[in-house]
Formats: sequence, structure tokens, C-alpha cells
Amino acid sequence: MRKTFFFLFFLFFSFSHALELDNILDRYFYSKIDFTQKTYVKDLDETQEFKGIIYIKKPDFRVDYISPYKQTILVKKNKIYIYNPEENQLIITSTKQDLLILDVLNILSGKETLDKSFNIKKEAEKIVLIPKKYQDIKKLEIFLKNNLIKKIIIQDKNGNKIEINVKNTIFSKNIELNLKLPENIDIIKY
Repeated sequence: MRKTFFFLFFLFFSFSHALELDNILDRYFYSKIDFTQKTYVKDLDETQEFKGIIYIKKPDFRVDYISPYKQTILVKKNKIYIYNPEENQLIITSTKQDLLILDVLNILSGKETLDKSFNIKKEAEKIVLIPKKYQDIKKLEIFLKNNLIKKIIIQDKNGNKIEINVKNTIFSKNIELNLKLPENIDIIKY
């Protein structure tokens, strides 16, 4: 089984910036986002690059990695589905685990507020989020242009870094999230 790579995308601001952030987040509740991702792993001194598409249909979403290999991650209701077409494998797990990405998803889907999880600081061209409860994450930076997310940088306390650059965003309520799977797929449940 291939490694499931880090992916994180959108987060935002503090109570004083709640209305501004809420307006920005509301637009992303139904969207299709083309992105590139660079993940630097300090222990390996290696940078991995990915391309993909994020589909958000409140309260669920799907991430399709399309390069350098294909992988789909779907979060729907209380389940996470990770599909690897090269291995013809689907992993199904619960969203009840205590993982940063699940808290991020709850924020993006409007289930949890940012100010509950982060201290928020607005700077000239970015918003910096310092986690209140995530001990592994050092900070998240969200770069905006014309009230649209252009880049997100996530740094952990071990020196690893994820940079997500938004290439194109389409806002539409006609977003399809379902997985199309072959009949003979191996299913692993955790």
C-alpha cells in the first residue's frame, strides 16, 4: 500500500476577523479547486510535488490527486474513503479519530469554528493561525488575494512543511462527490 500523503487545505482567522472569514469560507462550501502541493519532509530532506482537485459540497468533500500518481480521498458523513486505483484498493475508516485534518474538515464544512481551535492573527497579506490544541502543528498561513485563497502553508514542529497553491476555483452547487469504483476492488476497513 502506498503512503497516504499529507494534505491540508483551507483554514482561517480569529474572532475579530470572524465575519470576514465566514464570508470567505461560505463561498468555498460548494466549490471545485485546482491545486498544486509541495510537501517538504525534513527527515528525508526531500520535497514531494502533487497536483490535484478538491471538490467541496458542504458538509462533505473529495480530494483527487492526479499527479504524480492517482489517489482519491473522500470524506462523507462519518467515513473517510481512500481509493488507490493503481493498487485497486479502497480503505475505509471513521472520521471519529483525533486527527488535525478531520478538525480542518469540520471547520471547512461549518461544523466547528476557527476561533475554537486557533489563535488568529491578521497580517498585511496573510492570516496566521496558531493551533490551540494541535501539538504537532506550529502554524498555518493563509494567503488571500481579492478575498480568494491563493496559498496555504502549514508548518509542523518537526520542520516539515506543506505548501498548497490554488490555481483555479469554481464556485458551484453542482459538485459531484461520489466515487466510481471497479467491481473487483479490495476493501480494507479500519
